[in-house]
Amino acid sequence: MAKELDLTENKQRSQTSSLGSSTFHSSENTFTDHMPFGSDNNDHSFSKFLFQHINLALTKGFDDNVGRYPVPAYFELASAHTWFTVACSILTAMQSEPKDAKSRSFHQTIKAALDTDVKFSEGRCAKVLPLASAAYQDNLPTHYTEDYHQNRLAHALHVFNLHARGPAVQRFAKQLKEDCERLWKNGHQMCEVLSLTGNNCMNPIHRTTDDDSQGDKNLPIMPHCSQVKILSTCDCGRKQGTRDDPFDVKAANHDFYIMQRNQCCRDLERIEFPVFQASTVESHPVRISPIPILVCNEDSEEKIKETNSASSSTHGNNLSKAELSEGNSEENSLTNEIEQLTTDDQSQSQAEDERDEIVIRIQDDISCKDRSLTRQPSTTEYLPGMLHSESRLGLLPKFPSWSLVCLGPSSLYSHNIGLQEQPGFIVGTNYLLPWDVTVKLEQKERWPALWEGKRPLSLKAKKAIRDGPQFNVKIFIGVEYECYHGHRFMCSAPDRVLRVTSTGHVKDNASKVTGSDMPLYFPCPFRSSKPQIAQLMRIHVVTPKAPVHVTLNPKVQPAPEPCPLFFPTLNEPLKLSQSAYWVLRLPFLYEGEHGPYLPPREPMPVSACRLLKGMYNIAEQQSNR
Repeated sequence: MAKELDLTENKQRSQTSSLGSSTFHSSENTFTDHMPFGSDNNDHSFSKFLFQHINLALTKGFDDNVGRYPVPAYFELASAHTWFTVACSILTAMQSEPKDAKSRSFHQTIKAALDTDVKFSEGRCAKVLPLASAAYQDNLPTHYTEDYHQNRLAHALHVFNLHARGPAVQRFAKQLKEDCERLWKNGHQMCEVLSLTGNNCMNPIHRTTDDDSQGDKNLPIMPHCSQVKILSTCDCGRKQGTRDDPFDVKAANHDFYIMQRNQCCRDLERIEFPVFQASTVESHPVRISPIPILVCNEDSEEKIKETNSASSSTHGNNLSKAELSEGNSEENSLTNEIEQLTTDDQSQSQAEDERDEIVIRIQDDISCKDRSLTRQPSTTEYLPGMLHSESRLGLLPKFPSWSLVCLGPSSLYSHNIGLQEQPGFIVGTNYLLPWDVTVKLEQKERWPALWEGKRPLSLKAKKAIRDGPQFNVKIFIGVEYECYHGHRFMCSAPDRVLRVTSTGHVKDNASKVTGSDMPLYFPCPFRSSKPQIAQLMRIHVVTPKAPVHVTLNPKVQPAPEPCPLFFPTLNEPLKLSQSAYWVLRLPFLYEGEHGPYLPPREPMPVSACRLLKGMYNIAEQQSNR
């Protein structure tokens, strides 16, 4: 102790302690009991408790030497500057990772001895990590999507966070994510491509034969497959077959029907739609920014007229009255005139005996040559999707998505027994709707063969003389819907399924079908545990024996606006032969330049997805001269 006293006497006789205002006296080897923050009468003060240990350290010591020979403990009261310098150096050494191996080993030794919280946390997290990894792998399928991977990873992290504790949680959680990600990408990753009906491809991640992307060349080559089967019907409706869930429009609208055609309706008369005809081997789809074009002509006012008419369509029993002008180059669209006159002449659309009236105005063929001067389609570029109202002029699709076939003479259909040899129809819905139309003629001398021998049916003679030559025709029309399970049915109105009476008679007529927008998608009435959405797939038309042509001009809006209108051809409306049974098959899916329009999962309003009204009309019979 003498050495300690000598060293202390060379310093100040008294120094201010950092633990209070107590003074350190070297001669007595003790601190005075000057405690301004404590009370002498308080035996349980913090200062008294603290100074008991300080005095013990400065006198006898703590006897914490573990050596063989006892060594006295030496204490030195360092200055504040020295204390903070040493403390900062130790803190830096503990928090930073040393560069050399010797310092790093020393650092790890000190850390393991002193950092008990981290040591406990690491041991706890290392014990929980295998449990969380096992929770991720529990009942894991052979391959799965990224969404499924994220759900399982969230479950594994939840299990990990329930038991992990301490500062090492974040580091081990990151390790868990990396382990699960590595496991998923090591042979368990599923193909993320969706089919055109919204189903995932169930194969492991792969490439296809048409894949031009610079992806992983080690991936296997195989076609997409969702393992979903769809029961569909051929073009004419007489044969049903199972098809794979399509992943491209060609498989949806062309390949399946070509295969069915070879087994059923190959020999039937059909109207071919325009498609791309390559003049060179190096043909390619064009990359375009869609430029709005007119459906029927290049007059912008006519386009605005058609849009306004479609957006303000109403449903009901209003009878349509249309005026057809043949041979007029400025108005070569039948549909524009039909929709315009339907709006202008609503007050005159009520005819006797619930008949629609169609006025045929005969004009001179002075502009046939002008009408034939249309733009020739490209022979080097083709549309990547389907023909629609925003397609660039002069481009055609590579394959047809529509089909128009003639089943045979009109006698194939009997209104008493309904459709025959048409599988899949729900009982009581396999009938066509009668459409009685009064055809009025102008310039009777131009149609001597047509008017000759015809008399107005069920009309008074005075009215016939006043209104001009007219006659009635009966047309049978059917709007057919089909779901993915092969169930087929007809609709008698935009919101009603066709039903026959108990005696097997059809009370409805086709006025609501021809004079209204028809929904593209309709709930399937077949009772099942999971309701299905049926799609408008076919238009059945039985033409009359009268020497006139029933014409079709279909336009389909497959999605809510803004959405282009899809149609089979830009030319004049399709003319059907007399006294025949025709079936127009619509596309299974619709695709534009920006991709396909997927079918909805739930029923949609008619204004969102629809077949526009004004599709049906009557034209004069052209003589071969």
